[in-house]
Amino acid sequence: YRFCALRKSIFRNQIKPICQRFDFSIESFYLCVSIFDFTTSQLLHSREQLITEAMVCLDLASKLKESQLKFARFDSWKKTEFQSLEHFDSLQKQILVQLDFNVNILTPFDWVCAFLDLHRSYTKKSKTSKSKLKSVVSKVLYKSWQEYRLNKFNVFAVALGVMMVSSNIVKCSERFVKVLKRMFSIPKKQVKACYREVLRAIKDGEKSLAF
Repeated sequence: YRFCALRKSIFRNQIKPICQRFDFSIESFYLCVSIFDFTTSQLLHSREQLITEAMVCLDLASKLKESQLKFARFDSWKKTEFQSLEHFDSLQKQILVQLDFNVNILTPFDWVCAFLDLHRSYTKKSKTSKSKLKSVVSKVLYKSWQEYRLNKFNVFAVALGVMMVSSNIVKCSERFVKVLKRMFSIPKKQVKACYREVLRAIKDGEKSLAF
């Protein structure tokens, strides 16, 4: 419980403001979270250690997802914030070894974007609907990842669980919802469990989200 509380606090109070400061995309944020969850042990970590590890994960994510200009600004700031860059670089190498040097991890948000592109005809007719749905998905996913560690679920199950909650909020067409429900049969138990976790994470279901 202590680790989950620390994780929530770090990503809400440290990582998210940095992403906003440097205008990083939401893809960078979720990739940072995914790398962190894949590589960080829950044992023997102080708050300071976890903050440093989260920053290293953000550094890796921004290298992959952001423009050279944005990353250069972040890199320049990082050098002034961290006195021991040798430790920072050493930790980065350890994380890369754990990932087998494959930083391009598919996150639930990646699956959501791919699903929306493949099934754009099932969303409402206007382009605004797709952007609104993606915006709601981002908020639901961010809220649920703050409250619960969803990395025990398959990323595809997380994406579908979040999509089901989001489609209820946006009131997508019945046809679109049917497509989602049919996809539940892929990992049915896992998706249902993940869907329940997402609902629990946003407290009173969709009502607690301020859209």
